[in-house]
Amino acid sequence: MTKTKSTISSLILITAILVVAWLAPLQWGFLIVMVLMLFFCLLLGVVICGEPLGVLISDQNVISLSRFQTVIWTIIIMSALLVIAMARIKNGVIAGDDSAELADPLNIVFGKDLLGLLGITATSLVGSPLIAATKRRKIPAPHVAEETARNLIDLNNVPNSLVTSAPAAGLTNAAGLGHVASAIEQHSEGLLYQNPRARDASFTDMFEGDELGNAAYVDLSKVQMFFFTVTVAVAYVVGLLDILSTEAIYGANFTFPAVSTGMVGVLGISNVGYLAAKSVDHTQKS
Repeated sequence: MTKTKSTISSLILITAILVVAWLAPLQWGFLIVMVLMLFFCLLLGVVICGEPLGVLISDQNVISLSRFQTVIWTIIIMSALLVIAMARIKNGVIAGDDSAELADPLNIVFGKDLLGLLGITATSLVGSPLIAATKRRKIPAPHVAEETARNLIDLNNVPNSLVTSAPAAGLTNAAGLGHVASAIEQHSEGLLYQNPRARDASFTDMFEGDELGNAAYVDLSKVQMFFFTVTVAVAYVVGLLDILSTEAIYGANFTFPAVSTGMVGVLGISNVGYLAAKSVDHTQKS
């Protein structure tokens, strides 16, 4: 896609988001704006990385769980904020008890629990690359790349670009093993595994280890964090839809629905576990 086409497409999507937020009924507007924001993220991925899921791809050419979590909450919160703000501006806001004038339509409050949840998400997004940076300075043992290659071949989990460029006999012989091991060694950064190309990124990357030593295995801390994130996000969307069906959004001091302390705690624990698991070295060093 050319830059001109991408610019025009972006402007069309942004305009559509604003029009829907202004004209559509609140609940439907919220859902449609979320979908349009999702399409905007997909467009960014195609334009910048050449892949629809490019907004989720890290500099290791893998789909990042912390990026997924950030995108999910950005879409949900920004969609709700835009729809609610537009409705309050268009329809007016109920005056406070101590004032005869209309209240400020942009007096929209994020509760401390919701701010805590967003803070947890931001911590994971920033903390992940900081932890990764410490592992780029470490040197893996000489045999690690070959072991990783063997595991990926045995599990039929070799990056697509290496499969298409494999020797004529395929990957099941010594030449194929050497081909994959050489590519892994060439593209890895310290202890960190890295796919050769951005197009090698896949959805399952979110559940696999980040290092050469565990790239072929499931990372349970990621599985836990994924399901906790999705569960809390879905529950919060339902809560937003419920409050959008009432007149509460036109109150003088509207506050976003609260996230229970238990939910914030669960999400916080899963993110701590995720970062703790990333901080531990899973690869033999030389």
